[in-house]
Amino acid sequence: MNTNLDSEAYSQRMFQTYSSSDYDKSIVFCKRAITAKSDSYRAHFQWGVNLGKKKAYEKGEKKYKEVISRNPKDGDAYYNFGCIFENQEKFLEAEIQYKKCLEIDSSYKDAHHNLTNVLTCQGKYKEALAQSDENMKENRNGSSKDNAHGYLNFILGRYEEAIKSFERALWKDPEYVLAITNKSIALYCLGKEELAVETLEESFWKADSGEDWQERFKDKVLIYEGELKKFEKILESNNLGEINKDDLVINIKALCFIVDFFNQELLEKLMVTQELSIK
Repeated sequence: MNTNLDSEAYSQRMFQTYSSSDYDKSIVFCKRAITAKSDSYRAHFQWGVNLGKKKAYEKGEKKYKEVISRNPKDGDAYYNFGCIFENQEKFLEAEIQYKKCLEIDSSYKDAHHNLTNVLTCQGKYKEALAQSDENMKENRNGSSKDNAHGYLNFILGRYEEAIKSFERALWKDPEYVLAITNKSIALYCLGKEELAVETLEESFWKADSGEDWQERFKDKVLIYEGELKKFEKILESNNLGEINKDDLVINIKALCFIVDFFNQELLEKLMVTQELSIK
C-alpha cells in the first residue's frame, strides 16, 4: 500500500471540499490524510483552517497550538491563530500571534492590517497609529485602510492629519461614503461647521440611491451611535488611556453632531417619501 499516494489523494479531496465550503467533509479528508501519513503538516494546517471557517474556535485554538508545535516557523499558522482569537474578541491573544507572524514575515500585509485592528480594539491607539503609519509607508493600504488610519488620527485629536487620510481614501474611491462622513467629523472638530455640513450633505447625496438607502443610513447611524456611547463611557469613567480629555470632549460633540444630522435627514426624507406615496 502506497501511503504517500493515499495521503496525496486525500489532500486533494481535502482542498476540493474546502473550496466548495463543505468544511465538515474537508475535515474528514484531513483526518484520512493524517491516518495515511501522520506527519502530513498541510493536513493538520487545513484542519485548523476548516475549524476557523466553522467558527469552532475552541477546537481551532487547540489545533493551531498543535500546528505551531509541528512548525514554529510558519507565519501563516500564527496569522490564522491570531484570526481565531480576534474572531472571539480575544484581542490581546490575537495581538501576540500577529506579532509572531510578523517576526517571521515582516511583509505580511493582512497581519499588519489585523494587528492595527486589534490594537485599536484594546484602546492602544498610539501603537495602532504607529502600525498604521508603517502600513502607509510601505503602501500596504487601500481606501478602507486610509479611512481607518484617518479615524485613528481623529481619536487622538490629530484632525488635520485625519482629513489628509480621509482625502487619500477618497482619491482612491470618490464614492466612499464613510470616508466622506468621517472627513466631515474632523472638519467639525476643527471648528469648520459650515464646511462639515456641506461635506455631510455630499455624503448623504452620494449614498441616496436605490431602494435600500434607508437601511444603509440606519446602519451608519448605529455605527456612530456606538462610537458615541463608547467615548461617553470613557469620559464618564475618566479612564482615558491614551486619549486627551479635551480631544475626547470635542470628539463626543462631533459624534453628537453627525448622529443628529443623520437622524434629521432621515426624518425629513421619510416625510417626503410618505407624502409622495400618499399622492
